[in-house]
Amino acid sequence: MKLEKRDIEDIIVGSTFLGAGGGGSGESGKMLLNTVLKNKKIEMIDPDEISNDSKVAVVAGQGSPEVLLKKGFSLECVNSLELLEKAKKEKIDYVIPFELGGFNTITPMTVTAKKGLPIINGDGCGRAVPELQQTTYSLSGIAMNPLTISDDVGNSVILYTKDAVTAENLSRAITSELGGITGFATYFMTGTQLKESVIPGTIKYAKEVGSAIRESKEKNKDPAEAIVHKTGGEIFIRGKITEKSTRTIGGFDFGKTKIKGHKEYAGKELIIDYKNENMLAKDSKGHILMEVPDLICVMEENGNTWTNADLKEGMNVVTIGIKAHKKWELLNGKKTFIHILEKLK
Repeated sequence: MKLEKRDIEDIIVGSTFLGAGGGGSGESGKMLLNTVLKNKKIEMIDPDEISNDSKVAVVAGQGSPEVLLKKGFSLECVNSLELLEKAKKEKIDYVIPFELGGFNTITPMTVTAKKGLPIINGDGCGRAVPELQQTTYSLSGIAMNPLTISDDVGNSVILYTKDAVTAENLSRAITSELGGITGFATYFMTGTQLKESVIPGTIKYAKEVGSAIRESKEKNKDPAEAIVHKTGGEIFIRGKITEKSTRTIGGFDFGKTKIKGHKEYAGKELIIDYKNENMLAKDSKGHILMEVPDLICVMEENGNTWTNADLKEGMNVVTIGIKAHKKWELLNGKKTFIHILEKLK
């Protein structure tokens, strides 16, 4: 499949929503579309179409959203992928996203645009996650070693670590030292390993969700109902953001979003706890309605999709809960978030 400009625009909208509060701003995704990608067609291939001995790598961006919007993003992922090839002494055939998000679904496409490597229609989360080890790649036993990190001016690092948690901690420290934004390449795997670990079809899924939002806005219909129809999700609340608090600790944004219901949801309140991405959704009595890895997604009632960094008090929003891909349950993926959930509960 060849992705053209409108396809990528829909992917940015859909993956921003499905990022469940994270995955990078859609504005950053649009920036890449208008600079590195421009009018290039991006080749995308389904996981089951690649050979078992193919070589695949995960590439993504990492760092501060504010620095990203100010500084931009260009060859960071390309530089990281080339360094990974040198470290492994093998050529990589395909790239695949780390997660879904308005920015990180698009970052592998910069490699496609510059090096001609097709992007695989899938990712390791089916949403966005705050930490590098919280993926179906890790849960399937695929090592992050080596992890390569690069900026856009020639600085690069190769990491070999004892575990994925250490890789997460070191990569964030390195990114901070390199100006706040880097690209990384990791999870070097074969086609067989990819097929066993990937959540398939997620880029196309994001495109379909983004297209449903766009078409509903064009027809003056309700974007939330279009999403529920497409995803099988459930509307938790429609209302106004009355409180939004954030604390940055260790490079992560911990926060709480309170939404007071209106219209048919008048008298109800929803509280969302997040660590970059939305982790818990609770009612006013503290009863948990949904928790990670399921998707707790918030967008403006008019259909505009934002990350948690973009949401503001006073916005009229709708919150939709969507069940995570069955692979999370099969791999007991919930355990990767226990240390976060225990703190938030």
